[in-house]
Amino acid sequence: LRAKLHRQSVGKGLSEAKQKVLYNVAKAYYSVILAGRYARLMKSMVKTAGAYRTLAENMYKAGQVVSSDVLRADVELASMKEKLASAKKNYRLAKYFLNINIGIPVDSNYAMTSRLKKSPYNGRMDISYLQKTAFARRPDYKAVLLNKKNMKLGVKAATGNFLPKIVAGYDYFSNGPAIHPDDSYSYALTVMLNFNIFSGLYDYNNLQKSKSGYNTMIEYQGLFRNKIEMQVRKAYLQYKTDYMNTKVASLAVKNAGQTLRITTNRYKAGMTTLVNLDRTLDEYKAARLSYINTLYNLNIDKYYIKLVTGSL
Repeated sequence: LRAKLHRQSVGKGLSEAKQKVLYNVAKAYYSVILAGRYARLMKSMVKTAGAYRTLAENMYKAGQVVSSDVLRADVELASMKEKLASAKKNYRLAKYFLNINIGIPVDSNYAMTSRLKKSPYNGRMDISYLQKTAFARRPDYKAVLLNKKNMKLGVKAATGNFLPKIVAGYDYFSNGPAIHPDDSYSYALTVMLNFNIFSGLYDYNNLQKSKSGYNTMIEYQGLFRNKIEMQVRKAYLQYKTDYMNTKVASLAVKNAGQTLRITTNRYKAGMTTLVNLDRTLDEYKAARLSYINTLYNLNIDKYYIKLVTGSL
């Protein structure tokens, strides 16, 4: 029975490892999508910076701005091109890392069908329910319960060494000494009752060791329950926070876009400087990037909830 419990505990460890692999693959998968979105963002920024460079040059030729504006526009365009090259490199590296997590050749190519989008968690979002689900499904917690049961049986086995034991034996002899002179066969039935009076303290120490291990497992189970409760609570609050952050980041993108359009028109009218326009463009890029990151975090949060509740 104890060997069976140990085998079941090892099986739960395998299930836990599988869920962690699935979670790591999901993170790597959405990291590729995130890197791709960032590369597309930088491509659009290069296009915008190129348009501003053309605008600055035309305005310089018309005598509306000084030559330093053209030079600054060249620097901004070169900076955006450098960031685009870095984004493309990170995109390739993210794909390689995903292939490694899947266990296929790093240069394998395939279509990425998922998208970073704001979608709610398709499950019951209640902390008490999620915690109960974790205790019922998490393989690592089930392994703890199996090990605890196994150790309890170990205490019973160690205690049993102090109980008296009855040993029965049967002997049969042919052509041996016999009670009756005409009988060449003899039989013997032996019954012995053994008491464990002293065994060099071996059995006693084994019992104490078993009890200590069992009591330690009881304490560990309580601490592990607290850890699971905190993990579930953290996953729940993180998801709620990131879900709200996506709303804020979306509004920030709209506001930054509107500000960029106003600043562009003001620059065309000679009412502001290219320095201010470049700063507004950087703020718009930062807002777009922040929104993409919040979408990534939101998608990963949903997988993390499933991981900590043993539902992945």
